[in-house]
Amino acid sequence: PLGQAQRWTATPPASDPASNRKCSPPPPRVISRRNTRPSSTGLAKDYGGYTDVYLVSPVIDLTDLDNARVEFWSYRDCEPAVEGELYDWCQVMILDEDGEYLVDNPIWLRGGEAKQWRLEKAKIPAQALGQKIRLEFNFSSDGGQDIGPQAGWFIDDVAITIK
Repeated sequence: PLGQAQRWTATPPASDPASNRKCSPPPPRVISRRNTRPSSTGLAKDYGGYTDVYLVSPVIDLTDLDNARVEFWSYRDCEPAVEGELYDWCQVMILDEDGEYLVDNPIWLRGGEAKQWRLEKAKIPAQALGQKIRLEFNFSSDGGQDIGPQAGWFIDDVAITIK
């Protein structure tokens, strides 16, 4: 998996500075996929309104690749879409090595629940190939949780694969 010996950068919301820190082992309320160190919106509690957290990978060298995809394990417990519109969402963006966005849209975007660990896959777009990039995992929520407290988004075992 990506980043075992490299440093990831987590940006928690200002109101909760401990919300996106890695923890080993996870607290009892979290079912870890393989007793590893998942990252999440908050390992110790449910997420609140106006949560906006980011996890950015170390630099990933794609200079010799003409195709690639990101794979990661994901567990989601967030507010579902209403009439097709997401109010709480999980997304993956592509950044250049300096942290600037390379693409305008997420390469992966989801909302709602997937209360089991799932292997997720997203193609790395052509404009990101042949250079060094970073991956940005972002969870954002609106001001309310209409269906009660929810755990948020958990990710584990991020990898770049070649098709």
